[in-house]
Amino acid sequence: MSDQGFRRYIFVTSTDKRLRSKKPNYQASQKKLNEFLVKDKQRKIAEKENQYNKKLESLKSLTKDVSKILQASKKREEKVQEIKNLKMPSDLEKESEQLYRSLEPDARSSDGSVMNSQLASGSKEVAFAKIDPGNSSLIAPVVDLPKSISDRLGLAIKYLTSKRNQNWVLVVSQLKESGGLEGINKRDIRKLIDQIPLNQLGDVVPALEKMMHKLKVGIPSAVAVRFMKGIIHGRSIDGPTMKKVKSYIKYLRKHKGKSKLSLNAYETIIEAYGRCGDLDKMNGYLEEMKKFNLQPSDYVYTNILSTCVYKLKNHKQAVEIFDSMKFISSMTKPGTRAYQDIIVSYVNDDNIEKALDLYQEMLVEKIPLNQQILVTLARGCSSRPLLRNKSWEFMFEIYNLGWEPSLQTFDYILYLSAKEGDVSLARIFYKKLHAAKAITPRSFGFLLLAYSKSQLNKPRKDWVPFPITSLETGRNFRTNLLASNNTNPSGDTPESFIPFLPVPELTDPSQIMAESSAVWAQALMFSPEFLNRQTCTSFLNIAAEMGSLSDFIDRYRTFTYLDKKGYTTNEIIIEEPEEAIKSNSSDLFEGSEKTKAPILNEMETVKDHKLPRSSLTYVIALKVAGKYRNYKFAQEIWTERGIYRKTDAFKNLPREEKDALDFEFASAMVSCLTKMNLLNDALAILLSTEYQFKWTWKELTELYRAAVEIGDSNITRPIRGITKRAQINYEGKIRPKDFRRYVLERSY
Repeated sequence: MSDQGFRRYIFVTSTDKRLRSKKPNYQASQKKLNEFLVKDKQRKIAEKENQYNKKLESLKSLTKDVSKILQASKKREEKVQEIKNLKMPSDLEKESEQLYRSLEPDARSSDGSVMNSQLASGSKEVAFAKIDPGNSSLIAPVVDLPKSISDRLGLAIKYLTSKRNQNWVLVVSQLKESGGLEGINKRDIRKLIDQIPLNQLGDVVPALEKMMHKLKVGIPSAVAVRFMKGIIHGRSIDGPTMKKVKSYIKYLRKHKGKSKLSLNAYETIIEAYGRCGDLDKMNGYLEEMKKFNLQPSDYVYTNILSTCVYKLKNHKQAVEIFDSMKFISSMTKPGTRAYQDIIVSYVNDDNIEKALDLYQEMLVEKIPLNQQILVTLARGCSSRPLLRNKSWEFMFEIYNLGWEPSLQTFDYILYLSAKEGDVSLARIFYKKLHAAKAITPRSFGFLLLAYSKSQLNKPRKDWVPFPITSLETGRNFRTNLLASNNTNPSGDTPESFIPFLPVPELTDPSQIMAESSAVWAQALMFSPEFLNRQTCTSFLNIAAEMGSLSDFIDRYRTFTYLDKKGYTTNEIIIEEPEEAIKSNSSDLFEGSEKTKAPILNEMETVKDHKLPRSSLTYVIALKVAGKYRNYKFAQEIWTERGIYRKTDAFKNLPREEKDALDFEFASAMVSCLTKMNLLNDALAILLSTEYQFKWTWKELTELYRAAVEIGDSNITRPIRGITKRAQINYEGKIRPKDFRRYVLERSY
């Protein structure tokens, strides 16, 4: 019993000790655990509070950014409104006339209106210009000729009785037949040469040189400079012309030795090299002028500015030259020509806002305007949807100022009409240019552009009003032109005949297809120089927008071809002739003859005037294949485009241009396959070119929406991944904070 009790006692004691030794540790651990949970909870609360504070700060920052964006947008809207309300020179003239009336109530004409001295003098000149010299009883030249020369001209003086219509070629020819310049003193010879306008002097320089060489006296330096100025005036300088200029420079150097040339000589030489785009030679002669302490005039700087704008197309350097002209001296202050050139440069640089600021500066400084400036501003405004009405205001300002529109003005009115798809107005101005025998490849391309931009292929409810009709002047202008349009065919010969349909307006896409085919056929027969890569692209676009698949394929295969120059391959390719291709796909050509000019089927010269296909040609063809969901034609296009990449026409392009053209074609392939519902094939192109091209939502929205409609996450997920990685690799789609900064900088 005692042993058992002892053992029981030991057991109980041992158990009690074990419990007593662990009880305090358990409580401590529980306490520590509770403290940890409390601290962890407090930490999470603090983290959440910190996150909330960051979000609050981000929202505050976003609010400030949005406020700045709204302010910037408001300023931009105010700027656009300010541009829209920009006054025209004719408005300023009206205000000045009103002020003149209030100050000078007696200065009125017989009918009570204020006299305009400029218009009055201009009307006299026009009236005088209409006088026929042959009907005049007294023949008197309008130029101041020495008596020794006028006596030799005899009745040839009748060719000099009008300032606008002078024929110095016949005058110099008559002078040569009457003894030339023998017996005439140097002063009279110099006076004669000074009276010849520069636009005709270049044509008579050879005859005058021969007559002066017969006198066995050297050509004076001033006359040599005048001759040099005449042969470079208003014309492009080719090799023979530049060779003649260099001979004059050598002649002047021989007579002047190491001494300086005249300021007029330096100006003419700099102008000559400027027309060639040789900036190094121009700078060399500028340094020579500085060496002799000759201050370059505004004429010199204007020629350098023109070289930078038109020859070198260096906008940055043109701006620097123009700004320096303002501060060098009062003698180099920019005039109308300098403002014209810098406005052209800004418009070419897609900065119409700065060009309009310079226009406003001209009005404030009262610098005379010209048609070229107004036409350039109209062209620049047409690139901004908000300013398209302003472009027509600038065009109408030419009429408001009483100027007679030049052929270039008509050309750009044709361009504005074509860009807006106003086929009716484009046809009228094309007729005007044709009547003036001023049709050029550019104006021919504008007409084709008008056909391709027409809205006749859209439902009537989707038509957008032409911007010209938003102005009352524009509505009246367009209505009067359409009412006076003669739809009867004009022209006695096929060359002078315009193959327009005898209707005032085209009302159906088939009419556009038929008329464009006839216009192209006429150019093919009589003006093949009009057919180039640009006009061919517009011609194909007409069929892509207005015609059927058969219409497009007919034009594509009839008027274009693949130029395989430089293409080499070891593969054996069996090519089918065009007739076989056409017979194998006869279903594509049904109905194409209805809108095709019949003469094209009979002309054997069509094959001789085929144009080589470009990358843009294949892009247009893919667009048509996708539109009509023709996989066979699309496959033909991208196979041939692969061959085109191996030709000299593509291999000789710069690397940047090659990449841009490849990306354009890849985007067209994605769009084409999407339209055919081949979404996985389109995705395969994306995945294979993800790190080659900068894909953005602009190119992928169509594919993404198509995948969303069928609920295919296997396509939408990779597209989101590609665009997300693109924002890191190519900065195609920037982060929110970068986007806010971007919007603040660009204001949109």
